Amino acid sequence: MESYPEPVLDDRTSDIRDKPLSSVTIWCTSGNLHHWISSYKLVDQIVVAPKQTIAGISMNMHQPLEHEFHTGEETNLFGSLHIHLRTAEKGLVSRRSGVLEEIKFLCTITVRDIVDLVLAERRQYYMFSPLGSGCLYWQLQLLRAYVSKGWIKGTDVDKAIGSIEKYAKENEAKVPFPPVEGQFYDPPM
Repeated sequence: MESYPEPVLDDRTSDIRDKPLSSVTIWCTSGNLHHWISSYKLVDQIVVAPKQTIAGISMNMHQPLEHEFHTGEETNLFGSLHIHLRTAEKGLVSRRSGVLEEIKFLCTITVRDIVDLVLAERRQYYMFSPLGSGCLYWQLQLLRAYVSKGWIKGTDVDKAIGSIEKYAKENEAKVPFPPVEGQFYDPPM
């Protein structure tokens, strides 16, 4: 199967940008090395068709095999940010996640606010660590940006980090903690 280079950003939220969000949940996939994602719950779900209801969006900074900026034979470290719709039918978060930490927004925040913050702070330009991983670090940096904007409480982020740390101690081989730090970069011209 042929693979294609992934873009820096794959944003599929243009039709719901003005919809308000009630909370953000940080969660992880299962597997040999857990992957961290944040999901955002819409205040009001949107029925698109029978058995297709939009429940929110997710932010998934992942490390694709191929990336539009990657050149050479070495392992790609460039991240690709997927901002995708999440349906109620498939779930806002994975039911198998070892950590589900929901944080309520303190004020009215829309999908546009979230996407605009990511773009303004150039958070889509991220490279994973050569040591492996970096997705949890990216997610926690995003939560801290929300704290600095006054959108969520710092104590709620601290509580989430505490839950992640506890889970990491129980699953050391699958959850590096403290998080492996990737780095933000300036895009090539």
